[in-house]
Amino acid sequence: MVTQVFHVILTRFSIREQAEGGFEGRSKEWLFDEVRLAQKLTLFEHVSFSSIARGSEQPDLLLVLIDEELPKTIRQRLEHIIEPFSWAQTFELKPGVINNMQNIGSFLGDFGIKSDFILTTNLDDDDALGTDYVENLKNHVKQHQIQRPLQPFHYFGSIDMQEWDILPSKDSPLGFLKPYSGGVLFVLSTGFSVLTKNDPNGPGIFSLSHSRCLDYLTKKHRRQKYDRNGRFRFRIRLAFQALKMKSWRTIIALAVGQDFATRLDEKRIGEFQGLIINHGDNLQRSRIKNGINKRLPANDKLLASTFNVNAKEVVTNI
Repeated sequence: MVTQVFHVILTRFSIREQAEGGFEGRSKEWLFDEVRLAQKLTLFEHVSFSSIARGSEQPDLLLVLIDEELPKTIRQRLEHIIEPFSWAQTFELKPGVINNMQNIGSFLGDFGIKSDFILTTNLDDDDALGTDYVENLKNHVKQHQIQRPLQPFHYFGSIDMQEWDILPSKDSPLGFLKPYSGGVLFVLSTGFSVLTKNDPNGPGIFSLSHSRCLDYLTKKHRRQKYDRNGRFRFRIRLAFQALKMKSWRTIIALAVGQDFATRLDEKRIGEFQGLIINHGDNLQRSRIKNGINKRLPANDKLLASTFNVNAKEVVTNI
């Protein structure tokens, strides 16, 4: 039997992970610089949010997580972008709070969601999901529930990603597209999702790093070299969560090594595709140097049809 699922996409927009400082060694002044944030708004509006708003299906709720000290003018512009869409809203956080948002009750507890299950999905504020990603994810989750009706939580992710190097030139005015150049088999943060029973103790997308998902929660897809102690500790933690959720069978399933994660794109290339943006502001600038031999000039019509991205607007304004 398929139960009702409430789908939430979470997008972080310049929030502080620690009470002091900004983000990964950068200063608070850098994080809240309005010129930088204006460029981020361009990427959010014409890449990330556009991919959801123009997709074949939308989530039940999009939460844009913002810092309580986000400059007022930027916040107003951000809220103006999402205001026409009833399923989208901002969600203000104090610095460091996100580190304690591992269970869905910590950030969805006041929303009064009545569905039996909640599906949370990550989308960075400068990346995009394929036009059918949300629809395909919902359909896959329905099939999962039919096959494993007693499983209280499950993780999903995809490796099928494209990268957009925003390096405009005379020969390639929109930059370049290339297959993901990371070279390691772990699911990417774009589209990383967790299905859980609607219980305050149920895990969400912040309960486990996307890079460890397959290593910790599958047998078939885990890498040869992975953190075995970390895998053991995390599965113990999940067992305690299952105990709080009163799912006794899950504790046994975890103990015997049952899979609690799915690689969505296996044998389904193109159905769970995402777009990762490489630009001068993010902390992944080294990716621009990778995969040069495989990249091709970006095509605005391809980016629009595959990811609902307005490439010309992006390149013009950042």
